[in-house]
Amino acid sequence: MTVDDTAPQASTAAADDEADLAATVLRLVEELETRLPPAVVRVERDPGVGDRLAGRPGPVTAAVVDTGEGRLLVLDAGPGGFACTSATRVGGVVVARRRLRLSAWLARLDAFLAAREEETAIAEAAAQRVLVTLGSAEPSDALTVHADSLDEDLADLPAHVEGRVPEDVVDAVRRICVELRETHERLPAGAAHGHLVHRVATDYLPTTLRIYLELPQEWAQEYTGFGGRSALDILREQLDILEIGVRELHRAVLEDDGERLLANGAFLADRFGNADSDLHLPDHTD
Repeated sequence: MTVDDTAPQASTAAADDEADLAATVLRLVEELETRLPPAVVRVERDPGVGDRLAGRPGPVTAAVVDTGEGRLLVLDAGPGGFACTSATRVGGVVVARRRLRLSAWLARLDAFLAAREEETAIAEAAAQRVLVTLGSAEPSDALTVHADSLDEDLADLPAHVEGRVPEDVVDAVRRICVELRETHERLPAGAAHGHLVHRVATDYLPTTLRIYLELPQEWAQEYTGFGGRSALDILREQLDILEIGVRELHRAVLEDDGERLLANGAFLADRFGNADSDLHLPDHTD
């Protein structure tokens, strides 16, 4: 007769998984308490004598997240596990409750946090554009494109210049960003020439925009001391060159044409590798 010892092991593993999940959820609640205002999240605790003597807040027993428009997510933590509910509040009185699985409760919380983060980002970007328009703020480092978040930063870049440059310039930036993202997406892992695409995305394009936006805007659009051209005219020309170069990079990647990649990369480096660019305040002599 053989004894099956897998059942106790499975039971122990399941218990460990439940304990890990409980610890993770409680850490999440504690993180929410530090990051969200009291009007949005309320955490209840039950400190014991030892907690009070040690100045500790005590273990979490409940959390209530106000997701807006009278909707609440309620989590009760007891010895038997979590009790998760969604609730509706009208005039300060809870009029309806619905029991949820923990997974559903976490999914609703995740959706709320994602929407809140997006709304905050949009509001901050709008406020920044207003401040820049009023001349009360310098262009921010939002024009930076990082190699480790290249696709996301390129997707956001047109919005960061919108309202600060003419619409045709925004459209040009948007086209270049789309072409760069598509090119980057098609680069095979460890591609020998991937640095060319990264250099254009993280340096040439954002540097060209940053230099222009650091100029006094009225002067940049009206002063025509660059051979009859304004700084805005030069910006348009440079974006045209960048767009042509990026289009060639895209074609070279699709065709796996190494020589074309190198030649086009050298051309862009020669044209945009100088961080000073053509956009600068001219020297004035009396």
